[in-house]
Parts: sequence; C-alpha cells; structure tokens
Amino acid sequence: MEHFQYFDEYRLKLYAEQIEGSPDTFISSSKIGGEISINPKLKFENSDQFRKRTVIEDMEVVNSFLIKKKLIGNKRPINESELDNRYFMESFQAKKVIVPKMDYFGRQTPEFTFWIGDPTVNEKKSSLLCLLENYGGNDTSPTSFGNASSYTLLQSLIYYTRKQFELTKLDSFVPASSHPNPNSDLTGRNDSEQVAHNVKLFAYDFISNTDKLLTEWGCLVSPKRSIKALYVIRDYGREGATNWDKVSVFGYPIWIKDE
Repeated sequence: MEHFQYFDEYRLKLYAEQIEGSPDTFISSSKIGGEISINPKLKFENSDQFRKRTVIEDMEVVNSFLIKKKLIGNKRPINESELDNRYFMESFQAKKVIVPKMDYFGRQTPEFTFWIGDPTVNEKKSSLLCLLENYGGNDTSPTSFGNASSYTLLQSLIYYTRKQFELTKLDSFVPASSHPNPNSDLTGRNDSEQVAHNVKLFAYDFISNTDKLLTEWGCLVSPKRSIKALYVIRDYGREGATNWDKVSVFGYPIWIKDE
C-alpha cells in the first residue's frame, strides 16, 4: 500500500479540473428492482451518478496527463540553460525539515515544512534540491539565475517563506533587513536576489552541514528516507555556497510518497 507524505490538494484539484473540465467523476451503475406479482419479475434500471473525485483520483488524472503530453522532465538541470521541463517526477533520498512556530508560552507547532533532497548521482555537477510544502505563489515560469551575481538555495527558501520566518526562531538568526547598498538598482533583478545579503553567513553550512545548522535554528530534521515526488521547479542556478560548481534547484511538490 502506498504511503503519501504530502499532497498539494489545492493544486491537484485545480490541475485536474483544468484537464477534465469538472471536479466530478462519472459513475454508471445498474440497479436491480422487483415487482410483486404471481410471476415475479426483475427489472433493471440504469442510474447515472456523479461524485467528487478523491485526491488520489485527481493525482491519477494529473499524472496521466503530464506523462501523456511529455511535460515531465527526465533529470534536474546541471546548468542554467538546461531545463527540459518545469515538472519533474523522480525518486531520491531526502530529509524532511519541520520549522516550528513559537507561541507566547513557548509551545511549538509546525509553521512550515520543506525537504532537502540529495544531489542526483548520475552527473558530475549534479544539482541539490529543496522542496517547500504548501507553496502559495503563482505557477509562473521557473526563474534561472544564470546572470545573477550570487545565488544560494537558502536564498530562495528565505525569500519564499519570509512571512513564515518571522513567526519562528529562524527570524532571529536570519532577520529581514534592507539591501546593504541603498543605491542599488534592483530593476529587472530576480526577486529572491534581494535577500542574498541575509544568507551570506549561513549559505555554506546550509549546503554542507545542513542537519547541524537547522537543529541549531530549532528545526526538526528527520532521518534520510527514500521518496518519490512530482514537483515543480521555481528557481534554479549555480550554488554560490559551493564555488559555483553545482546547480541548486528550489521548487514545490505536488505530491510526495515513500519509496
């Protein structure tokens, strides 16, 4: 039996409705009825019914469509120009990271969750991967940081969770601040480039010593596990924390299940 770690129910429903044109699935059934008489008679009645699709059924609709239309990429990009598709389905090793929310009494409840995926093993310059659950942004085209002066995976994570960071202990370690150069012209720049200065002290440790850094920040890091995920790429670029020798990929999962 398959065990799913996560579903993006909103997107699965939205995508499935765009594909099928309706949130319903069709059921055709036959009913057997009877009449009381000297000679008993059976009669069959067709009853057409509709019901809402389940999340699993939405997933099957979406998966089938993406595969049929060849919209799923085969491998993560290893440079800023190599991106065969924005949707990817792959199996890999990953750790689940829960960032707790701190309330007035010091109690912890989950504020947001992300996954750190191992580099792919079949390429010398294989990419690192971070997937953010419950991504609330729009489904726009992926951002390539090919022309950026700096980029790190942590940079994207902080940018896309900035409001949530402020509700957790992470904000005390990586606080929001204005750009260090007030005269900088950010016109036309990628959005998450504007927070690069906030992550400089931690970007290398986030990549090379992830468990230690996140634990110090009060995050809950699970043991590594084998998962399979359908995800969408949001940002990708050469990882500045590793001397630009590997490409990092930031995205959001549509679903994640144990392998």
